[in-house]
Amino acid sequence: MKYLIITLTIMLGLLLPNLSYSQSGEVIPWPSPENLTPPEEPPQNNNMFPIWAPGDKVETRVLCKDKETIRKIVWADKRDKANLMDLLNKFVQSGICMGLHRPVQFTVEDLHYQYKDSDGVDTVVMKVFKQVEDKVIIGYLIVYGTISPSI
Repeated sequence: MKYLIITLTIMLGLLLPNLSYSQSGEVIPWPSPENLTPPEEPPQNNNMFPIWAPGDKVETRVLCKDKETIRKIVWADKRDKANLMDLLNKFVQSGICMGLHRPVQFTVEDLHYQYKDSDGVDTVVMKVFKQVEDKVIIGYLIVYGTISPSI
């Protein structure tokens, strides 16, 4: 019974201040269509993404085990994001890719290639590894960014 009273008191406390504002008679004018402008598209500034080099640290929640799998993911990423997410979920469920519960840090071993995804953003395919005690986890992933130019 006391929980019911507490719940009702909280609901009244949340509701009553809103009712008092609605009765004050202040009306916010609706803007005219001339003053409305469509929201700007966020610029695809590729400078905000990192330039990757071997030895860099990267965090991921999905890691794929071989080049063939990552090629299929890249192909889906070039087409559209919805297709990419469906394919990633399918690969994680089948065990071809590993879905991690939280982001895990890996070290970049090799940068394979760079491409533009379906949104026109530079994306890099990389091979990564993580030393865990006496074992090494190796896999492939895609991340936003560019490849560091060679000297």
